[in-house]
Amino acid sequence: MDDELVEVDAKLAALDDPRGRSLGPKASVAKEDELRVELEKAEAQRQSIDEAVIGLDSRLEAYLGLDAELAAQRQRRADYERDYRLYLENEPIAALLGPRRDEYEALERVTVADNSRLASLGEQLTAARSKYSEQEHLEARSALEEAIERTSGLVFQIKSLDERLAAIARTIEGMTDARKKMDTLLKEKERTEGILSVIELIRDSLKKAGPYITDAHLQSISLEANQLYRDITGNPMVTLRWDAGYEIILEEDGYDRPFGNLSGGEQMAAALSVRMALLKELSDMRIAFFDEPTTNMDEERRRNLAEQIGRIKDFDQLFVISHDDSFEGFTDQIITLGSQENGPQAGVLSLES
Repeated sequence: MDDELVEVDAKLAALDDPRGRSLGPKASVAKEDELRVELEKAEAQRQSIDEAVIGLDSRLEAYLGLDAELAAQRQRRADYERDYRLYLENEPIAALLGPRRDEYEALERVTVADNSRLASLGEQLTAARSKYSEQEHLEARSALEEAIERTSGLVFQIKSLDERLAAIARTIEGMTDARKKMDTLLKEKERTEGILSVIELIRDSLKKAGPYITDAHLQSISLEANQLYRDITGNPMVTLRWDAGYEIILEEDGYDRPFGNLSGGEQMAAALSVRMALLKELSDMRIAFFDEPTTNMDEERRRNLAEQIGRIKDFDQLFVISHDDSFEGFTDQIITLGSQENGPQAGVLSLES
């Protein structure tokens, strides 16, 4: 049974689907009416196109000679091309014809006027030649040259005179200035001589009064130094004296002790007293510096000196440089100098009055 089916399928394949092919004509027959309608429409459209073609052919008959005419026009244009270009090149020049003609006519009028003037000048020249004398011309030229030469000499003389006049004016101006300066110097001389006489009088007076003034200063300084020394040492029974030989002497219990016989602390206290007295008496300085003022002093004298320095009111600023801490209670400001490892090495103590 299966073999028969296979055989039948093979025969159908050999017939190439006769059923399907039979269906094609049937479909075509079914569409015959539709195709007939479309054929009629196409036929009508073809007729309208034929009619339009006939109309176009009739209209194109009017242009049958157009190509020949275009060829003729092209040939004519080629024949006139060179003349047309020449026309275009000369058209700007032709546009200038009117202005050039007007300019020419104006120049012609000017030429006529110049010719008329030239004729008039020619007549004048002829008349002048008839009156011209060569001898007179030479004489006039010679006179002119002489006049020019004289004028040059006069100009040079005037220039020299101007220079001399300017030099004289400068000399007069310098002399005037010198006279003014001399008058000023004379007045200054008179004033200076008056001042000099006064100065000489004062100098003579000071010279005579010098020893007395020196003694007065020494006395004043000695009194001030004595008071400072007593305050520093705390001993009111000791008297410091600065004598005429500028020697420091201490008087105690009726005996005089010269500076060389004093101890180190006494010498330091006495020297500081005298120097402070000198600053107060003779100097306008309002600042003082003390470098290690308590050297060689015992504790009591260091305290007295620190207290005394703290009481000084005659100076705007006092600076004490010391390793001693005795001043710490009597100063306004303390600046410690030195490394942290080794401890403070020195102090700068500032006292403001």
